[in-house]
Amino acid sequence: MLRSEPDRAPVGDSGTGPGYVETGVELRFVPDAQYWGTAFGIEDAVILIAYSVGTVDPQLDAVHVVAHVSDPEGGSRERQTTLFYDDTNRELQVVVGAVSEGKPNGRYSVLAQLSVDGEPGAEDSVQAEFDVA
Repeated sequence: MLRSEPDRAPVGDSGTGPGYVETGVELRFVPDAQYWGTAFGIEDAVILIAYSVGTVDPQLDAVHVVAHVSDPEGGSRERQTTLFYDDTNRELQVVVGAVSEGKPNGRYSVLAQLSVDGEPGAEDSVQAEFDVA
């Protein structure tokens, strides 16, 4: 009995297989971060992108993102985020401001986590590096 083949779920039942569709509100981060001197009027900003991959687009006021930025000296702080949603591309642009705060140029990293009110499966996170020059 210990060596028998385990029961397998039918294709698509466990989030796998060609017929699987993420239903409801689902956002997924792109694994990159892009530094901008100014983005959407926000100074010293890095932009993260998340795409809506579910069957329902999120309500922007229900999306929450927490972002922590680490600087080249090893310091880390939570930074303010501003969200912009593009319905046409189903793209959420997360702008994290004041990432360097006058620290030296170099390699920074950002860890961001998103959640959507009332959608327990709609969480995602990303850790990405970017250069401030």
